[in-house]
Amino acid sequence: MNERLLTFERITKRFGGTTALRGVSLHLDAGEVLALLGENGAGKSTLIKGLAGIHIPDEGRILFKGETYVHRPPKPNEKQRVAFIHQDLGLVEWMSVAENVGLAQGFSMKGPAIDWPGTEARAVAALA
Repeated sequence: MNERLLTFERITKRFGGTTALRGVSLHLDAGEVLALLGENGAGKSTLIKGLAGIHIPDEGRILFKGETYVHRPPKPNEKQRVAFIHQDLGLVEWMSVAENVGLAQGFSMKGPAIDWPGTEARAVAALA
């Protein structure tokens, strides 16, 4: 039996008078692949943004490995526990992968200059 990795319990999210999510529950076990399907406006992105800390559920809770999950930015040299890729990527096409990751997590610096080898090493570690 696989470990329960992620649980959404009765998640409700409202924006003013609009209820975007009403009592949504689902779980994901380690090694499992889950797809969220639905029409435009069905709440797929809203649910995932709750996991990312962008939207805080009005009701319900999110569990990660059985513990209440609250998104927080990682400390330096700490792996992100949960991450996701936005549907609108916002990548800079002419930049390398390391440079794009550096934009998201901050560049390694040597004094006032960007430490490119350090930035690349951090990007590789973040993607590992």
